[in-house]
Amino acid sequence: WEFQGNPVKPIAIMLAWDGNRLISQEASNLLRVWVNGAEHLGLLIFDMMTDPEYQGLGILTETAKALYKCLADKGYEFVYGFPNANAVQVRIKKLGWDIICPTPIHIRPIDVGPFIKNKTRSTFLGTLASKISRPLLKLTQNLIPKQGNDIEICRMAKFGKWADELWLKCRDQHKFWVIRDFKYLSW
Repeated sequence: WEFQGNPVKPIAIMLAWDGNRLISQEASNLLRVWVNGAEHLGLLIFDMMTDPEYQGLGILTETAKALYKCLADKGYEFVYGFPNANAVQVRIKKLGWDIICPTPIHIRPIDVGPFIKNKTRSTFLGTLASKISRPLLKLTQNLIPKQGNDIEICRMAKFGKWADELWLKCRDQHKFWVIRDFKYLSW
């Protein structure tokens, strides 16, 4: 579904083979992106890998370049992603990427038991920490003042016309984001 169901075409995966052995891949989703008030076509790179026996030979770089060229020829304008510490160096040094902003990572603990179990290597302490932390963390969440008590939150089975209306109202709140209209949300 992730590739075949994408409303933006074509499928954007580049594979490198050594005979009948798959040795590298660069996978992305093609997306319509809202940038400074206008729609653009971009690639979100989210999965790249090279067979460990073929690492360090430049195969991943060549695979990525082939994908970028193919999609540039079809009208796609840019590539973006959130590479890990190893991949970011390849992206910058060999593929011409720039870091435009550091990616913030937000976290909210919901159970500290697994962390305690891992650090102490004690199942007993982990279980005890879970039993104590879950209610305490839930209590701290309930201390945050609620706003808009008249707002109804409901589960929807599918998206309707309202999805496009909401997107149009919200799209200019950010300078860069994926277009989240009916077509995208229904994918």
